Amino acid sequence: MRMNKRNWPTKASQIVILILILGVGVTLGILIKGWSYFVVKREIDLPASILTLVSMTVTIFAAFWVAKVLESEKEEKRTEKNLIIGKVQDLSQKIDQLGEKVNTGSILFIEVTALLKRIGMSVKMIKEVVAIAQLHNCQIIEGEISRSFQTLKGYLTTTPIGSQTQHIITVANDVITINSAGMVQIESQLEILSNNILKYQLEINRA
Repeated sequence: MRMNKRNWPTKASQIVILILILGVGVTLGILIKGWSYFVVKREIDLPASILTLVSMTVTIFAAFWVAKVLESEKEEKRTEKNLIIGKVQDLSQKIDQLGEKVNTGSILFIEVTALLKRIGMSVKMIKEVVAIAQLHNCQIIEGEISRSFQTLKGYLTTTPIGSQTQHIITVANDVITINSAGMVQIESQLEILSNNILKYQLEINRA
């Protein structure tokens, strides 16, 4: 997916151009007023009528052009958001897959690390794309996602192979066994991460 920052037409340039065009329309209106009356003794003043028509045409064109540009920009932004939201939904599915494996209580260490790596790469990619698309107000929830993911990763990977902790997991023969206390903490962290992903999707949609 390729998205470039839009340099033209920017909103600032749209406003400047609109002001210039409307200024032309106002100037023409002033010229009309100074030129002559619209009707003199029931006879149409042809120059004034022509200038009136030009002024109206310019004003209508300006309104139509700006509306068209803004609508095009809105559609482009909506397309970008839909693409990003699709990636966020893919990320959510990866987290669900991890949750399903965790619920078995016993999982290959290599499977966990591979899935965590995929989740981490997805989070990083989405954050980069959000920045490119200039979707603001997502930084806070991005920080919460990073923290919840790192906590979850720590629960599942920091225990050395062959050792046992009282609260989290046992790793032996490349197999992770999760005890009841560890299951509660890991499932809780998975839920926090999933909720943060949902909030992220809502923030992207609102940006």
